[in-house]
Amino acid sequence: IPTPFDIICGRGNKKKNHPGNARFQATICKYKEAYRESTKNEKTKVSLSALQELRSSLPSGEGPCRFLKLMDDDKWVDIGDTAAREKISQALRESINESHYRPTSSRPRKTPTKVDDLYFEYILAAQAGIYEKMCQNSGLNDEASSD
Repeated sequence: IPTPFDIICGRGNKKKNHPGNARFQATICKYKEAYRESTKNEKTKVSLSALQELRSSLPSGEGPCRFLKLMDDDKWVDIGDTAAREKISQALRESINESHYRPTSSRPRKTPTKVDDLYFEYILAAQAGIYEKMCQNSGLNDEASSD
């Protein structure tokens, strides 16, 4: 059974909001710049340093955290240091990529062209024609003209 200090592997808000996963994210933020500036060989060392920090005893004396995964038989198992380091490396890569992401709201808007305007007018005319036929078929035009 996971403690609040364990890191739960997997997807979903329950895992994302777990206290141990919050500590994991804080550690990722701490090592992000070192990872970004590292060579390929140094990146492994940065990931191992983050793993060592997470696995070491907690300041509260609760003991080391575990990287836990829920198996099909509903048992929690520690994924081991190799898989944990890979998880850390993936999280570091994603944190770097997120900082380069450009939000949609800052993208320049497409300026409408003459073709866009003509297409819009064509669609409006087609819709008006369809509406008119629907009104004629349902007898709405007769009621509208008698008002």
